[in-house]
Amino acid sequence: MMKVIFTSNRFIDFLIRLLITAIVISPVIIWSWDTVKETTADGMLAAAFVILYSGVLLFILYFCFSALTDLQKPDERKSDERNEDE
Repeated sequence: MMKVIFTSNRFIDFLIRLLITAIVISPVIIWSWDTVKETTADGMLAAAFVILYSGVLLFILYFCFSALTDLQKPDERKSDERNEDE
């Protein structure tokens, strides 16, 4: 994963990323607050279920793609055996 490094200090990098996240997400929170105020308990439970279900699916996808990328890496043992044969 490519990570942008803003400064040499990891804590400052974390704060910059946190600030960028807050700036990006704040309009969504502000615009959706009216809808949140009118939400019933049933709606909240349904939303929690959807969020949890989405998280589980993303978790599974992450590990599937991690396994696929590991399979694409060349096997170091085979390259070592080839070097010994030569």
